[in-house]
Amino acid sequence: MIKMKNKIKELLNMMTLQEKIGQLNLVSYNDKTEEEVKSGLVGAVINSNNRDDIFRLQKAAGESRLKIPLLIGADVIHGFRTIFPVPLAESCSFNLDLIEAAATWSARAAAQEGINWIYAPILDLTNDPRWGRINESSGEDPFLIGMMAARRIRGIQRDGTVGACCKHYIGYGKVESGVDYLTTDFSEHTLRTYFLPAYRAAVAAGALSMMSAFTTYNALPITASRTILNEILRQELGFNGVLVTDWDSLEHLFNYRLVDEGTEAAAIGIRCGIDIDMHSRIYQKYLPETVKRQPELLGLIDDAVLRVLKLKAKLGLFNQKSCPGKKDFSVIINEYAECLAVESIILLKNENKCLPLNPNTKLLVVGHFNNDGDIHLGAWSALGRPEETVTVEAGIRARFPNSEFFATPKNTGNTDFNALKQKAEAAEMVLLNLGEPRYLSGENNNRSTLDLPDNQDLLAEFLANENIPFIAYVAAGRPLAITGLANKALALLWSFHLGHQAGSALAKILAGIENPSAKTTVTFPRSLGQIPIYYNRLFCGRPELIHYLDEEITPLYPFGYGLSYSEFYYHLPEVSFNKDKQIVTVEGWIENVSDLPGKDVIQVYLLPQKTSVLCPVKSLIGFKKVEVAPHQSVSYQINCPINNKFYGDLVNIMVGPSSQLGKIIKLKL
Repeated sequence: MIKMKNKIKELLNMMTLQEKIGQLNLVSYNDKTEEEVKSGLVGAVINSNNRDDIFRLQKAAGESRLKIPLLIGADVIHGFRTIFPVPLAESCSFNLDLIEAAATWSARAAAQEGINWIYAPILDLTNDPRWGRINESSGEDPFLIGMMAARRIRGIQRDGTVGACCKHYIGYGKVESGVDYLTTDFSEHTLRTYFLPAYRAAVAAGALSMMSAFTTYNALPITASRTILNEILRQELGFNGVLVTDWDSLEHLFNYRLVDEGTEAAAIGIRCGIDIDMHSRIYQKYLPETVKRQPELLGLIDDAVLRVLKLKAKLGLFNQKSCPGKKDFSVIINEYAECLAVESIILLKNENKCLPLNPNTKLLVVGHFNNDGDIHLGAWSALGRPEETVTVEAGIRARFPNSEFFATPKNTGNTDFNALKQKAEAAEMVLLNLGEPRYLSGENNNRSTLDLPDNQDLLAEFLANENIPFIAYVAAGRPLAITGLANKALALLWSFHLGHQAGSALAKILAGIENPSAKTTVTFPRSLGQIPIYYNRLFCGRPELIHYLDEEITPLYPFGYGLSYSEFYYHLPEVSFNKDKQIVTVEGWIENVSDLPGKDVIQVYLLPQKTSVLCPVKSLIGFKKVEVAPHQSVSYQINCPINNKFYGDLVNIMVGPSSQLGKIIKLKL
């Protein structure tokens, strides 16, 4: 370790200013990149996912004067070649071990191609499903996002050869009207209550790097906010890793009208502690002149270069001698992908326990996506291929030998409804296979409505009008307003995009081979007008009067909601508080009163009674996913760290299966 520290200092002392700036320059791979690397002008590369290209780039780095290896970055958000469920889907599993495993295997697959820097996990919290990037988030709860971020960081960095890059610091999910790249405006209290806790957890988990957000805080872009980047991230949270901009963020300072010269943008970046400039080349073009005008910046440049070199050392890049061999991880990765997909499917409705189905059921599957492998990959699917997806049709055919499939056109209004009626009446059960194509979610893919696209609701309306019973499955990239569908279907299964094993996972759930155990991590609105709607709102002055004239005030499905084929009974738990450690401990028993083994997510919420400032009416402070055999009970203990500086001496603790249902116990702090 001492030897490596000395080597890093020696390298820094040997560098020219141009070479130092090169280490702070992240470029998108093109046919000129190799020569730039050899000249010491580039320290990191993005958009090179090909093994041969990457090792050719590293060879070029070895031919540069100082032979400093490259950071090779990639957006491995939920898988590399094998695609796992999107982060929002994963979060619904509440299975931290599976989520960590998915991150580990995704990083290993990427590392085999030479990638050593992954732009994940995503810590964005949003309450607006119009925003396309909601599918990259882990929902609407800061505690949950932090827990999952910590496990993903651990998974990505497990082998010590790949660094995690948490994004987007901070408040990106608060964009106005759900429109990507618009400004964000929120108070310091909101910053600290909703957005900052997840980043505090990420720093504590050892995240090696962070990415700044496109957004704004207190009348400044995040990129130009010393408060956000220096005072809070570096000083308060103690983050000493690498800070990289998002794509062209330093260039955006011109659009914000904060600068009219590149030297100003470069100076702002360095003074705010931004180590690496992604793609804009502001540092490369303007830092030399900036230093001439402001020589005091040289020390800050050295600090940034040291952080970059230390990251490369931590990842073992200085010791990497040759191209490592490749291993075939496909079998184990696909097993994990299927397990996580199964645990990410939410049972929203199950009238008269019509699910699970008998495998011999004469099942008619209706929809446009029956044999579509693309929809399930979700946004940011890296090198995932649609043809490798287990489609809904493939999965169901494998489990239901008497199944039949009715493909509808993209515009559902052009469906041959007479033919559909004939087929549906001959079936024992109809499954509507509905969804939102993946190109409707992801970065800058925002929507002004939350309807099922392409008039897919017409299928439910037609079957209901013909008195033909049906069940439904929806795969989407955001929560949609599906009140009509929910009212008409006998049973409703939901998932956010599940990845390559979608069809296999769904078929196992339908057949009862697997039991649904996922819970919603975002609130589902009844209609678009309820947006934003979320469970952890602040207290208001007239709660008994809040209402809409033309809509219910309550959500269609609340946070933490999800049914099972099993039935669980929560015995009254015991709750205690350790004042020295600031930990609430919940101990109790959960009983499975059904004939089917199942899993449930025990959720613990804090409900304040008196506060010194406005606080959420309810906050998740702990959870545990447990498996219970039929007619058996299992004990549990959940330790919940809290920060009680805002609370009085008495709080309520709610323990149960969702944010709206549970046993309530008074607790003295």
